[in-house]
Amino acid sequence: MMAPLRKIPIIFVFALIAYLSLFRGSFDRIADDPGLGWHLANGRYITDTGTVPRVDPFLATALVDNPYAPTNQPRPWINEQWLGDVILFELLSWGGWPLVYGVVAGLYFIAYFGIAGDLARRSGEGLLVVLLGIVLAFKLGQVHLIVRPVLFSIVIFSFFLTRCCAVASRREISWRDAWREGVLLSAIIAVWANLHPAFIYGLATVGMAIVAQCVTGASGRANASKLVVVLMFCVGASFVNPFGTGLYESIRELGANSGLRAITSEWYPVELRRAEGRLLLALALIPCICALVSSRMRRGVGFFEVLLVLFFVPQALWAVRVVPFASLACLPLWASCFGGKSLLPEWSWTFLAREILRKIHERELRFSQPGLISSLLIATCGAAVIACFPTHVLPSALGSPQERRLSELFPRQDGVSGVVFASPDWGGAITHLLWPAAHPVLDDRTVVIGEALYRAYGESMRNPEKFNELVRVFGVTDVLVPEHTPLASYLDGSERWQSARQAHDVIRFRKR
Repeated sequence: MMAPLRKIPIIFVFALIAYLSLFRGSFDRIADDPGLGWHLANGRYITDTGTVPRVDPFLATALVDNPYAPTNQPRPWINEQWLGDVILFELLSWGGWPLVYGVVAGLYFIAYFGIAGDLARRSGEGLLVVLLGIVLAFKLGQVHLIVRPVLFSIVIFSFFLTRCCAVASRREISWRDAWREGVLLSAIIAVWANLHPAFIYGLATVGMAIVAQCVTGASGRANASKLVVVLMFCVGASFVNPFGTGLYESIRELGANSGLRAITSEWYPVELRRAEGRLLLALALIPCICALVSSRMRRGVGFFEVLLVLFFVPQALWAVRVVPFASLACLPLWASCFGGKSLLPEWSWTFLAREILRKIHERELRFSQPGLISSLLIATCGAAVIACFPTHVLPSALGSPQERRLSELFPRQDGVSGVVFASPDWGGAITHLLWPAAHPVLDDRTVVIGEALYRAYGESMRNPEKFNELVRVFGVTDVLVPEHTPLASYLDGSERWQSARQAHDVIRFRKR
């Protein structure tokens, strides 16, 4: 009766439970991101025109230097996620939201249990503890599990991390190995740099592998010189994009602009009192402490694994969007600490536990890449189930809730055209559903819009004079405003505006 179970790797059981957990809770919010709409609209624009826009085609009235002055000049736009936008749009076109959900869940799942999972399974009696670390990292990364091109970065980063860990662990790297890794990783970077700006984390990971080799003696320094060549290959490949050096300028501008970061939720710091903050600290601190207090564990811990934690965890504490990358970066250190054969002390009362863990280890050695094979199988089956029975297996309606509410505020029979003034959370939905007939004034592309206009919008919610100024500058025809706000009261009593429709707590006002 037990013979069939012996043919199933234990990571398959952990992976299946983790994947099923996505169906309750996570799928309620993965399409909630306000930027999803303009990502899809951008993918449609590129597909239809065959060109990557260098200026913003979506928002109303161009902005250059003065955000309040009407100007005919276009907004410059470094469209660094253009390829990811095209892929998302094509997925939606081919199979609708069920296909998008299935692919998003599958790729995210493969990143942790497939690619990183096989990396973390470094053998030894600590296999169960290592699998626990993978589960913790998987759950932690869900804090930023969204339908956006960042998903592709998570998968690629997982593979990049695997390759760099393999290189950093070698005592000697030949020039042949260096050339092979350089060609492979640079090819990945060439694609990654067009998918999402997180490719910079791939370059940083190679840089940390170089530093780790430099501190290991003369042989390590020889290896480091070869890895420098790999890094040069990767940096050169990153310029294979429509914007050249402008891509790096865009990343620098976003990272250095504290004002723009302060108004975008995905750049908010992680709160340590929340579950994700505690999980992040557990993934980072537990192996670090164990590596320090236990000589047995210290022997298996490499400097590269420690560098990964020291580099990514502080950034994750600073910005939520880095959390998935930090959770993956913590896994090599976790595996180094808890994957060794000397995890349990040589005490008589632990003999039975040691035997059980040894049997599990010996059994798992019979499987080749069990994490990747299990993940591919589970993800494929899961995507098929979501595609065939979405209303039965998912806890809520698929797609963007902003777009569902917007459809109530702007029904098709109204023949909508004009300029819509609403919060940045509505901008993406307006662009996807109403463009080019209607244009939003704001969306969540902070670098394109500029901090000054965001602040002006916030002031307009309280100050009718500021609102009227923005209406005049942008030629606003429709306003979406929350009920029971000062601006809603002002519009309700104004002769220039009339209430058109209401959906939940949002009122649409139309200019008379």
